[in-house]
Amino acid sequence: MFGPFRVVTATGQDVTPKGQLRRAMLAVLLMSRDQICTRQSLIEMFWAESDPAKSAASLRTALSELRKDLAPLGPDCIIADRYSIRIDPDRITAGLAPSARRDAAFLEGIDLSLRGAEGFETWLRDQRLNQEPPPAEQALEPSALLALIEPMITPPAAVAIGLLPCRSDGRDPSSELSANLALDRFLDALSGVLALRLFDYRDNFGLNGRGGPELDQSNGPRLMIRASCHRARNQVSFQLLDTQSGEILWTGELSGIASPAAAAGATSDHDILRLVEELVPMLAENDGYGETEVLSPYQAIVSMFHLRQDRLDRLQTMLETAVEDRRSPIHHALLCYLSTIRTGEKLGKSGFAAPDAVRDLARDALRPDRFHAFSLSMSGYALTYLAGEAELGLDLAKKAVEIAPAQAFCWDQLALCLFSLGELDAGAIAAQRAQALGMHSPIRYTYDTTAAIIAFARSDYVAAAKYGNRALFRMPRFTSAIRYTAAAMAHLGHPNDGHRLVRQLQLLQPGTSTTEILDAGHLPRVAEFPERLTAGLKRAGLR
Repeated sequence: MFGPFRVVTATGQDVTPKGQLRRAMLAVLLMSRDQICTRQSLIEMFWAESDPAKSAASLRTALSELRKDLAPLGPDCIIADRYSIRIDPDRITAGLAPSARRDAAFLEGIDLSLRGAEGFETWLRDQRLNQEPPPAEQALEPSALLALIEPMITPPAAVAIGLLPCRSDGRDPSSELSANLALDRFLDALSGVLALRLFDYRDNFGLNGRGGPELDQSNGPRLMIRASCHRARNQVSFQLLDTQSGEILWTGELSGIASPAAAAGATSDHDILRLVEELVPMLAENDGYGETEVLSPYQAIVSMFHLRQDRLDRLQTMLETAVEDRRSPIHHALLCYLSTIRTGEKLGKSGFAAPDAVRDLARDALRPDRFHAFSLSMSGYALTYLAGEAELGLDLAKKAVEIAPAQAFCWDQLALCLFSLGELDAGAIAAQRAQALGMHSPIRYTYDTTAAIIAFARSDYVAAAKYGNRALFRMPRFTSAIRYTAAAMAHLGHPNDGHRLVRQLQLLQPGTSTTEILDAGHLPRVAEFPERLTAGLKRAGLR
């Protein structure tokens, strides 16, 4: 992506798109998260001044030509549907050419002068600024930091830290962006003098070299850090938490950086170095801050929603070991919750899905500890979904949000428990609260799925399709979202979209049928709900 833009096959064949616009569109797709963009975002980027019909036609034409350009890479290199366009990462990925010059510019030579393509030009400028290294006089060199922080003890192993979703004191998205940017700058400086193993649980986790919460690592971090933006005080604060003791080990503040521009670069290096100097001795002198022996609750939940059976198998083994070794309530609750995912998504057998087993696990999960709210919400949903204890499950879910009113996950489980009892208006409010609080959560697609399910139950098929498609944009394998989105699209008079989703459902769960879905017994106490779901799925082609 640095220097002249080129697409080269493994055999050396140059298949670079011939037109500037198609090269630019391919570059945008490759640089997007999961190499996927909505059609609307591409239209706004390249054809913003055209009327909707003409801009949609222009996108279809460009996409057709791009398919021809990339034909040597296979017919499915570009995956497109009614709403989004995706580049298959198994066929093509972005990278740095071995022959690229050290001073090569990002996407060198790609500059569109098309009317209406100002959105692309803005994107390109931002990307070039983000990709450029900072000026030498602003760089935080490890040697400079080492000179300031001494004596320093090198820890025997890398310090493991989980990065929690950032908070803000308002609903302005730029506030959370400011907190994230400030945290990134601080971590860059800290990693210059201390070996770190980072587990990024924020939005876009795993990008920018931070390292996502991968289950393959087996262990999770004991320490967690959270950044909060305080616009009223023009300040970003940090808290370092110890998940074993529940204590706040360290706090720090940076002033004058409550805007994204300030957080990205205006703060003096001196303030960053001051915080690093405070924290490094404590981290370096404690050899217990490496990865813990069992998964942290945050990592376990995120790992579940990767929806991969092999990962769930390993996760179950680790959680069973944790239950035997530590008897921690949170691990009992996590096993309960894992059973709901394996049952609903048909991802292997958990061994804990029987009602009596769920009740036993839930009883052990209810002992108070520092993760009590999570334990209550997971146990409450498992009792509702697997054991038929809907009223008890709702009581536990309500208690969870009383304890942790700022946790999107707890509100989401409350919404599902309310849905199960047919309390749809209250369920919709809880689902909206989860979406608002979890807008930057790695698992926010699950919150959109809950909103879609409740909207369908309320016969609001437009909202069901909207939230369902948003969930599938982020996790195309989530069969819960597929089922309700397919039924909603069929009710809205879009059977072709419903058929597409049903084909995807049948690939993920061969042999599934409307009878099987109804017989599973996980439907709410809502009049005519089974009939409407069945009718929608049948119109979408499911028998």
